[in-house]
Amino acid sequence: MDSQFSEIQFGFGLLREIVDGPFFGRLENSPFMPTQNKEKILGYDARLDKCRPLFLQFKRSEMLTRSTANEWSVFGNPYYRIEIYPDSVTHQHNLLVSLANQFGNSVFYAAPMFITENDFLNHYTNKTIQDHTKFINCRRLSTISGSTAHHICFMDKTKSYFFSEQITIEDNIKDIESILTKIERFSENEIRDEISLAIKKVFPNAIFNDGITYLERFGIMLVLFK
Repeated sequence: MDSQFSEIQFGFGLLREIVDGPFFGRLENSPFMPTQNKEKILGYDARLDKCRPLFLQFKRSEMLTRSTANEWSVFGNPYYRIEIYPDSVTHQHNLLVSLANQFGNSVFYAAPMFITENDFLNHYTNKTIQDHTKFINCRRLSTISGSTAHHICFMDKTKSYFFSEQITIEDNIKDIESILTKIERFSENEIRDEISLAIKKVFPNAIFNDGITYLERFGIMLVLFK
């Protein structure tokens, strides 16, 4: 069963809870770091005290309910699956892994553990999207290559599995709070430098003026916490 709502809807709902919820006082005054071009245009100085960067890649989930599903033998029950696009299509996954190598426990896939529009509307109204979100630590994932299809499968928040190779990922991440306790603090310059290093490892010949703009191209969200 495919998701009945979009990746953008899910991402907006989750960010809304982060910004408006109990984390509001934990966010930096500018929780989303502007690009250097925007700083020049707006006359905005984004220099911050050391903060905790959280990188999120939103994904839509599908639910597998038939015993003929490829990964059914691992779960024996209905489970969720998200698609990881082949490296030949986009280097998004490898960029996330590279960011995780630079920043540690700061980079996550975020996927809903629900698929119906009614569930989305209920969670959105009750601000419980975060409670029903699977966070997958990219630091525990390997890079990919070629045109091979890959997926991450899960049933609950305790663990997930990376396919085409079956790699078990011990997650057990309950919420943003449990993530923040493991994120190191970085200065603004350190964040920009580490992002640039991560990009260079995936795109050694890349020419860019600002790593934040590069993240935007791949749909990777960066949120800053105190």
